Amino acid sequence: MTETLVQVEGRLESGSVPAFQARLAAASPLGTEKLVLDLSRVSFIGSAALRAILVAAKRLGVSGGRLAIFAPPHIAEMFAVSGLDAVLPVRLSLAQAQEALAD
Repeated sequence: MTETLVQVEGRLESGSVPAFQARLAAASPLGTEKLVLDLSRVSFIGSAALRAILVAAKRLGVSGGRLAIFAPPHIAEMFAVSGLDAVLPVRLSLAQAQEALAD
């Protein structure tokens, strides 16, 4: 299973979520892919974007794919506050996120 890196930058808020969802879907058309979501260049993440990531992770999980997240501390904190870090692997380095997807 190959690993795809999806890099995002800027603000992930309600207005940008449709395009973000389309990028996630394009990166995992079969649902069997391993995705590393690189949020290191994201300055803000809103609840709509968090939900989009959760939906993508669930879709991948159903089909045998997996998702891991590389996020700087200020973005990782949003996953922790929302409780999503309990169900999604959120790591503070790209290498750690990639390791989270290792078979």
